[in-house]
Amino acid sequence: MSTDGESARKSWDKVESRSDRFHSAFELKMKLPWPGPMKDSARNRMAEFDAKKTQLTNELTPLVSNPGSPIGLLAVGVAWETMKKQAELLVGEITASPQAAGKNGLKVDDFWKGDAAKAYQAILPDRQAALVGLREAAGIMREVLEEARGAINNLFIKVVAGLAGAIIGIGVAIATAGPGAAAGVGVVALGAALSIILPAMIDIQETMRTLKAQIEKIPAFTEYERYPGGHWPTLAAS
Repeated sequence: MSTDGESARKSWDKVESRSDRFHSAFELKMKLPWPGPMKDSARNRMAEFDAKKTQLTNELTPLVSNPGSPIGLLAVGVAWETMKKQAELLVGEITASPQAAGKNGLKVDDFWKGDAAKAYQAILPDRQAALVGLREAAGIMREVLEEARGAINNLFIKVVAGLAGAIIGIGVAIATAGPGAAAGVGVVALGAALSIILPAMIDIQETMRTLKAQIEKIPAFTEYERYPGGHWPTLAAS
């Protein structure tokens, strides 16, 4: 099963719309000659409904207003995978034996002589190490992006599921005769949605922190000796 930010946004719009209808229905019910204590209790329950609605709004507004794109992450991950494969092609047999892509493996000295050839041969080990780092980085980035895509997709699934329950529950509240009972049904509906959505929001934050830490530990980004000054190894001036 998969879903996306658009599904979450549409579900939230339905909750907003149905909540407005519920408020209108509640006020109509309150115009009936209910005993004072019943009206007071109903108002208190409606205040609980509004508080939970505000909590949901605060949690979901940033998400539904800028949901991002798990499919987009997938495409970026594929691009990193392509980079990894290209690095592997350049390295040649580096996967089986890192030494295989050294200067002898590339046979440069069979066709090129002189100082320039010697300088180029001297830089090959550094470039080999840089290529290995790039290949490792691309592979890890591919895995990280795929995990992030899955985590975001799972979040959207849970958000949509929680909101679907809220939509149904608020509909039942609208149809409930007594204002106090109606407000109580609404409170339960939003509480159930929060019980699904809030843990999912916590989980995604923890997942993203973990993935960020993985990226920060990628060798190509931490072993700076492979990339002097943050650049690709270049020939020394003669």
